[in-house]
Amino acid sequence: MDVNEIQQLAQAVIAAANEQTEREPEFALREALSAVQEHEHGSSIRSLIIAELPQINAPAGAGFLAVWFGASVENGADPETSLPAIWETFLRWCGELERIYLEHEQQNPQSAVSSDEQDEDEDLHEDEDEDEDEDEDLDENDLEVPAELEIGLEYLGQSIVAHLAHSEAARLELAAQADVHDLLERAASFSVGPVWVLELLRRCSGSILVFHVESRRGFRVRYNNLGNCFHLFTLLQCALSKLLPNCRQPTKEMLEVASGECPAEGSDEAWWHYGAGTSPRPDLMESIWGEGSPAAIPEVRGEAVILLWPPIMQSRVWDAGFFGPPLYAAPSSLTIQETLSEETVQEWWKTLNLDSAPPVSEQLPDRPWWKFWQKP
Repeated sequence: MDVNEIQQLAQAVIAAANEQTEREPEFALREALSAVQEHEHGSSIRSLIIAELPQINAPAGAGFLAVWFGASVENGADPETSLPAIWETFLRWCGELERIYLEHEQQNPQSAVSSDEQDEDEDLHEDEDEDEDEDEDLDENDLEVPAELEIGLEYLGQSIVAHLAHSEAARLELAAQADVHDLLERAASFSVGPVWVLELLRRCSGSILVFHVESRRGFRVRYNNLGNCFHLFTLLQCALSKLLPNCRQPTKEMLEVASGECPAEGSDEAWWHYGAGTSPRPDLMESIWGEGSPAAIPEVRGEAVILLWPPIMQSRVWDAGFFGPPLYAAPSSLTIQETLSEETVQEWWKTLNLDSAPPVSEQLPDRPWWKFWQKP
């Protein structure tokens, strides 16, 4: 192995990356990467490149190399070999973004509004657009982010998602760090890359036991990469529509949106009341809340449990925006792993105290749902 040749090839890639300012790679960078791909000691050259990645002074170039490493991970490379350097690089450029913001704030102090002033302004303008986010730490309306930095953060975020999708341990470690979430929330106003990373860290995977009370049927469900229970409800309805008798059918468009195959547009509605397994009757206060994480669904005997009851609300609708941006490296999905046997269902019926409960038709509340505090 010619050590000098390997070092020269690595330096050629780094030098070309330092000159990269556009979204598409320049000719020199493409040629340098092709030489690495074709070399018999390409893995050694990649090790030298990844070690130097945080020192590359062009965010677009660093981002493009990060995407290059991300593609290798998706093709089977170990994410642990490149993730630490890519994360360090990502933090460097997020820090640069905050530096630019602070400099902008110092030069334009009149654009910084205190939280007290924001509260007063909200009270005086209740009829203004409620969707306007007045609590952003960074003001994306006033600050112009260099295109090169925006491109770099986008590419770095894309690469981190690819790495974390193949490293559950690293993903859980970052997801548990509050300061990481704070950083990503601040940067998300200016580049889609931090948005993708934040979205992935908010998502979770797991299994749930789902019981359709009226038909006394049960299913073990596996969900992957879901950020909230509204998304879970829609995918669950799509899956159970093929298994339960006289069940409604989802539209093709909603299935595509929930699966991330097309932009999140439209809305969906609940086919059932989604109750926690801790309550043997349909109770609004024991609902599975759509905004919550599937990881927070109450457990019974170590299993997350959902009970599907006839609706107790006239309607329960959610916007497709709850499905979040599609993450192609970590797609959202739900599968029915198992239809539970009659014996298993009967055992769970006893565990959940459903055997002693009145018939479903007698349990539905005889009062408007908004008077849930009153006893029937």
